[in-house]
Amino acid sequence: TPPAPPPTPSTPPPPPTPTGEEAQMPSSSAEDVSETLADTNEAPIELSASMQLKQKLEAYREAKGIEWGVSGKGSKIYNFRIQVVEADPNSKSWGKARSIAFDNALVGAQADFIKDQFGRQTVRMGKKLFEDASDDAEDFEGKANSSGMAGKLKAIANKVVALSDATLSNKLDEMGVDSSEFDAAPESEKKVVFMEQFTKKAMVRAFGSISGLVPIQTFQGRANVNGEITDAIGVVMMYSPKLKQLASDIANQRIPILKKTKGKGKPVKEFVPKDPKILVNQFGLRVGFDENNVPYLVSYGQWSYIDKGLSERKRERRRESARETAASNADSQITMFLAGRLSYTNEKVTGSHVEEAIEGIFNPDGSVSVDKIPYENMIDKTNESIEVNAKAKMAGRQTVVPMWTYKDAPGAKGDEVRTYDHEIVGVVRAWTLAAAQTNAELTGGTLSSTTPNKSPEPEI
Repeated sequence: TPPAPPPTPSTPPPPPTPTGEEAQMPSSSAEDVSETLADTNEAPIELSASMQLKQKLEAYREAKGIEWGVSGKGSKIYNFRIQVVEADPNSKSWGKARSIAFDNALVGAQADFIKDQFGRQTVRMGKKLFEDASDDAEDFEGKANSSGMAGKLKAIANKVVALSDATLSNKLDEMGVDSSEFDAAPESEKKVVFMEQFTKKAMVRAFGSISGLVPIQTFQGRANVNGEITDAIGVVMMYSPKLKQLASDIANQRIPILKKTKGKGKPVKEFVPKDPKILVNQFGLRVGFDENNVPYLVSYGQWSYIDKGLSERKRERRRESARETAASNADSQITMFLAGRLSYTNEKVTGSHVEEAIEGIFNPDGSVSVDKIPYENMIDKTNESIEVNAKAKMAGRQTVVPMWTYKDAPGAKGDEVRTYDHEIVGVVRAWTLAAAQTNAELTGGTLSSTTPNKSPEPEI
């Protein structure tokens, strides 16, 4: 008898006619359409503050035609860092935490530069393995006999529980029982039958100069994810040999070699924004050129205080204290640019520890109950240390904007009502050649001049 023919496959019903939004989608298989519909029905992804800044930074990179961490035209190197503000906008420390977040991002970006340019890494990996595959690996017979004695001794102890410890020892001795054996009799014991441990330790140390490294752009982001408002600060850094030379010239009281050869600069007063709404978003140091195309340094510093419930006299004192801190922050950034040196250490330890053990529980009747104990642990530890030191003369510095103030207003949705009012206070400090020459006259000295080895490129 010939074999029966294979069954005829049934024809699947035609897909339903799309309507509404589905009708506007390009034709595709039923599976693709269902996946697309599932995606469109999901709740939109709310980006965190850090992710928002990463998108802004990538847009900035593409617009400027630069690459992160790669030496480009003129030996320039760009990198960035993002730091979350470690305070809620409705907390009393938010204004100060915002300024500290910039400093944190700045130091992190400087450390990344030093690590890549001057770092040395040592790596050590190790592995340990133990396995007991003996026939008696899971036996506790010796302890089982002891456990029977332990049960007997416990019964004896219960009878003389009212006696003192010394009397108890004497009674045990009279009965021919070694009291030390009674004390040492275990109730349980753990035996490791398998253990494997792997450890990797990577240490990076770096030390070098950060002069010539400047923040050229800062970004801010705010996100409201699940009702939690978070701020973040991002900073873009640039290193240039020309800026390093500029820092060296200023620190050593020389007339800068660097000149702007394309276009014309503008006075420092015109370079600095006047609107506090713009100034509040300016952090760090910038390099500009005056009307004679001579470079100058502009440094934006800020701090804040809470004026809620203060009398006018206290408010003035708090504002002045914030102004002094802002001026100190601005000067610190100039000093770091001129003569900053950074020390960096980072130790990372990763690995795994896997263990199989058995526990023997010794019962009073001499039997043993065995319980298996699995154990696994992933090791992930980081120990990082960054220290920046700088020392430079204050000669040639001047205050461009003695003080500006900005009252922080509600921002993101859900942030309409603030628990605290933060007044942000800022100061703009600058180094200019004119101020340096005036200082030299006051101190009876002069600025030395140097001749460049080669003509400068069009622009920094």
